[in-house]
Amino acid sequence: MSYVSPSFLALVLALPAGCGDDGGSAGAPAPTDREVFLVQRAAAAAGAVNWTTEAASDSIVLRVPGSSVPGPMGVPTHPGATPAFDYGADVDFVIDFDALDPDGNDLFPDATGQVHVTAAGTDSDTPNAGVATFSAAVTADTDVVFTDPQSGAQTTIPAGASWAYLLEVTWSRSDDNNWTVTATALTTVNFTDLVVDDGATTLTVDVQGEREVTSTRTRVGGKLTHERSFEGSLVITTDDGTTVETVTLEYLNPGRVRIAVLGNVFGPMTEGRIRALFRAFIP
Repeated sequence: MSYVSPSFLALVLALPAGCGDDGGSAGAPAPTDREVFLVQRAAAAAGAVNWTTEAASDSIVLRVPGSSVPGPMGVPTHPGATPAFDYGADVDFVIDFDALDPDGNDLFPDATGQVHVTAAGTDSDTPNAGVATFSAAVTADTDVVFTDPQSGAQTTIPAGASWAYLLEVTWSRSDDNNWTVTATALTTVNFTDLVVDDGATTLTVDVQGEREVTSTRTRVGGKLTHERSFEGSLVITTDDGTTVETVTLEYLNPGRVRIAVLGNVFGPMTEGRIRALFRAFIP
């Protein structure tokens, strides 16, 4: 086992109609302060789970150069490098969110703690194309704390928490400067008792649902691009010790999210519209 740092239910809602496409029609009511508060805390809790899972997937797909982790070799990004698309072996590593880069800078400024990632992989490939399927598992070796960059709220994933997901990697290559790698991660989320604390209010939060993330890295003519998309929905239940409320985040391609909170529905909205209305980033 080695230490590495990564490069980076559909639900039916019986709710009244709210805002329309990208935040609603002209004159649609803005969210209340309470709705903003709940969406921000829901985003913080969902983000902690989503960011950890995506960090694990990136580490499986793009192994850090020089690491002794068995399994996939890193997909190189510098000119003239030869891609090593080898996804046949199992992997076992720890992501250290307190790791520093060679210059002493924090690689994960919004996170702290460690998670252990294992993945059993099987593949079918030719020299220039292939498909690999991983059954991956993530376990928090320590408390993992994420600070939401928008609200400042801190979400704690407790030590010992664990979850599993499926990761499929497909790749093709015509030459060293023309190739593509696509990773699709499907996660069924069932988290209870996450803690979200903004310094004034502490919430106990449950996150349940399903989320699929597709990440594609492509090199064409030597130029590297990276695209990602997501689908699914999460139900986030918050409890401040007195009141229990629910926020639903429904991820819709291309790049939009529908939010249901306190009986109102907002969206589907773009990332920019969500930030304008809720001062939140929905990962």
